[in-house]
Amino acid sequence: MKKAIAAVAVISIVLVAFSIRNTVIKEKEQKIEMIKVCDFEDGYDFMIGKYEITYLQYERYAKDKKNKELSSAVVKGGRYPVDFISWIQSANFCNWLSSKENLPQAYDNNYNLIDSNGQVTKDISKVLGYRLPTEREWEFAAAGAARTNGFKYSSSDDPDKAGWYRYNSGEKYLIHSSDRATIISNGCGSHEVGQKYANEIGLYDMSGNLWEWVQDYYYETKALKEDIFHDKPSPQAAYLRTIKGGSWFDGEQSMEIKSREGWNEYNSSSNMIGFRLARTIIPASKDTDKDD
Repeated sequence: MKKAIAAVAVISIVLVAFSIRNTVIKEKEQKIEMIKVCDFEDGYDFMIGKYEITYLQYERYAKDKKNKELSSAVVKGGRYPVDFISWIQSANFCNWLSSKENLPQAYDNNYNLIDSNGQVTKDISKVLGYRLPTEREWEFAAAGAARTNGFKYSSSDDPDKAGWYRYNSGEKYLIHSSDRATIISNGCGSHEVGQKYANEIGLYDMSGNLWEWVQDYYYETKALKEDIFHDKPSPQAAYLRTIKGGSWFDGEQSMEIKSREGWNEYNSSSNMIGFRLARTIIPASKDTDKDD
């Protein structure tokens, strides 16, 4: 019997309500929904965020860590995807959430991936904590996993249904405009998560809205199956991490599932890049499958 392709698990970031800008935020608004992805071609199952991480979720982390990574000037609202976040900051968020959920952290102090024993590893399937998805995981999930319909963009062949990009993300619909001044003056920008079509397994905004950080360093060619992911700087473009999915500022070509770019992992100056979480699913022990 074929196993289930996808299921939704809701994971709570924090256990209590908190106050932000004189507004009480309820616990349910802080939850992160993860989609279970099975039948991945690299031989393990994983979960990936249903949505990009939002301002509300990230600001709870910033408050907990007592840092000032987000100023009130850039906070758009709880359901908007968080931007101006570097790859390093994204990894720090992953480690924080792992600690909150009593999971082993995914990254050491040098941002190497580590297994449950704290040992550096190149085997992503042995990393148990929250982390960024590999490029291969991201593409598999964005394409609808084993349920794929073969769309050019995640969820549709129509870019307007799939996501927010330069033509539809502003006050008026732009037609074939690539002028930066026009895009900005039209009020183009990111939108609250989950407003466009979901893909075959229930993921939103994999195309458009914000580019998303993935685990891999950026090489001109993608990681081969036997490599799983690129785990060290490329001589072609040192310290660039791969971003996927396009953004509100870019054209529809950037929204294609296969589209990719590189961005400096330490640079958080872009309002076009965000992230979503991933986590390896550990197979259940055979003992747990037995009846009491």
